[in-house]
Amino acid sequence: MDNRLLKVKKIYSFDPTSSSTYKLREVNKCVVDKLIAYYNQLEKDKDYILCLRGDSRKNKSKHEIFFKNELMKIFIVGQKAKSFLPNSSSSKYQHISDGNKNQLLYDINRLIDEVNNEISARPKSHNISGQIPNDFIKSLEKVKCQELYRWKIFFLSFLHNSGKNKSFSGVSPIISLTYGYNKYVTARKFALSRSKISKGIIFLYYLNTNWPYFIKSKNLARKLKDFGVNWYNDINTEIMLINGMYPHHLVGIFEVLPYSNPRFIINPWLYKMILNSEVFDFEKGIKVNQEHFENFAIQMGYAQYFFNYFNEQNQYISTINQTNYNKTPKPPQSV
Repeated sequence: MDNRLLKVKKIYSFDPTSSSTYKLREVNKCVVDKLIAYYNQLEKDKDYILCLRGDSRKNKSKHEIFFKNELMKIFIVGQKAKSFLPNSSSSKYQHISDGNKNQLLYDINRLIDEVNNEISARPKSHNISGQIPNDFIKSLEKVKCQELYRWKIFFLSFLHNSGKNKSFSGVSPIISLTYGYNKYVTARKFALSRSKISKGIIFLYYLNTNWPYFIKSKNLARKLKDFGVNWYNDINTEIMLINGMYPHHLVGIFEVLPYSNPRFIINPWLYKMILNSEVFDFEKGIKVNQEHFENFAIQMGYAQYFFNYFNEQNQYISTINQTNYNKTPKPPQSV
C-alpha cells in the first residue's frame, strides 16, 4: 500500500459553509490521522477502488487561481467529461440520444469504421492487429435500444482509450483515472507531463466496485480480443469513468511539483464531517451541500450535468436550468 498522504508537506482544507469565498487553513493532527485512516480503509476494502487523476492548468496564473478560487466549485460540482461543455458534435459521438434504433445502428456502424481505422493506423512495431468484423453490425439489428446504447459506449471508450482521434477528444463523455499500486506514480506522470509550468494537480477519488458506469482498460482490451483484435496492454492501469467524477466521492486534491508534494486539500465537506465527529459512510459518500450547484456549474462552463439517486444504479443527464432528463446508458455488462 502506497499512502502518499504521509509524504505531503502540509494538508489543508477550508470552511465550506462560510460563503462562495474561502481561505485555506492547515488542518490539525487529529484531522490528518482520521483522513489517513479513511484512505487506508478505502485502499483495503474490496468494495471500493481508490483512484487518482493527474491534471494540470495552462499556466502559473491559472494554477494558482485553481487553488484560490475554484476549489469550492470543484467540491460542489465535481469534474465532468468534455461532452458536458457546450459544443456541437455529431450524434455519432453523443452517448445520449432519442432512442431512434436506426440512428443508433448508423452511429455504431460509423464508430466501428473509426475504430478499425485507428487500429490500422498503428505502426507495425506496436504489434496491433485485427478488425471489428463487418458483419458485427448485422448481429445488432435485432438487439434492443438499451443494448445498442451499451455497445455505443463500448466503442466510444475505445476512441477515448486510443487518444489519437482529435475530433472525438474534445467531446468525449469519458474521463480517465488510474488505480492500483502504481497509481500515484502514473497520475503524477500525467499531471506533470502535460504541464508547461512543472506544476500539476491530482484528484483522489474512490469508486464503488458495483457502480456500473466505468470500464477498465484491461477489460476493454480483453473484449477486443473476442473480436480478434490485439490492442495495447493496460500499462497505465486505467479506469474510464462515464460522465465524470461526483464531488461526493472526491476525497481531496494533491498539488504536485517535480520533486515534492507541497500540499493536499481535503474535500471541505469531508473536513466538516470529521470536525463534527460524523462517520464517513463510503457507500453514501460525503455529505455535500449543492445549493449553489447550477450557478457554479455554469461558471465552470458546463451546459449539462449528470446525477443519480441514492440506492439506485441509474445515472441521469439533464440540461442546466431545465427539469427534463435522460437516463445514461451503461457499458456492456461483460466489460
